[in-house]
Amino acid sequence: MSSSRIRDLVAAGDVERAARLLGRPHTLPARALGDDRLVLDPALAIPRPGRYTAVVDGSTTEVTVLDGGVIECEGRREVRLLEVAFLHRS
Repeated sequence: MSSSRIRDLVAAGDVERAARLLGRPHTLPARALGDDRLVLDPALAIPRPGRYTAVVDGSTTEVTVLDGGVIECEGRREVRLLEVAFLHRS
């Protein structure tokens, strides 16, 4: 499976199909900003804007991916690095 195919699926918001091909959820490092926002590195394969079910900091939650690699999610988090695993588009 080519990495280009995976990136194309993620960019289209099809994180479920990308996960099947990867054999695991598409997971990205993120930086918590100390509020309800996380920031992803824009150089990575970020899902298209929209609502997703994801595992953030070990808990399954609904997140909203915005333009520019910003994610809104419920709950304040201390400023630090964490992982976001995208499960499916909501």
